[in-house]
Amino acid sequence: MKSLAGSSISDELIKSLWLQRLPQQTQAILSTSKDTLNNISEMADKIISVYSSSKVCSVANNNSSPKSNNRNKLEALQADIAALTKKFDEFSRNSRQRSKSREHSRRNRSKSNSYRYAFCWYHFKFKKMPRRDTTANLKEMFRKTNGGPNA
Repeated sequence: MKSLAGSSISDELIKSLWLQRLPQQTQAILSTSKDTLNNISEMADKIISVYSSSKVCSVANNNSSPKSNNRNKLEALQADIAALTKKFDEFSRNSRQRSKSREHSRRNRSKSNSYRYAFCWYHFKFKKMPRRDTTANLKEMFRKTNGGPNA
């Protein structure tokens, strides 16, 4: 730095700028020194070599946290799926019961209607009818039953 700055910048300014670039522990030790810039730079080299060889890195096992978080999410999803499955089963069961009751009522109606009407509604209404119903026969029977003209 001193060679780059030349003689135009004072040693104190270079020392101040240079100290700002050092690690905090080294800055704390060297900031009180009144030595020359060359002596301070040698001391900084020794301090940094001591600190760099005795670094302590803390390591924590953070894998348990994401796994447990993922496990919790998985359990929540499984619970949601179970609840949806239960609702779907209930809906299906209710739907089948409704359709069975509709079929049952249709069967009852169709059986009772088939017994009541024998062949058709006109046979039920007019009782005696020829096998082959013609329009003339129907009109005739209708007049007789309802008491119309010509009855």
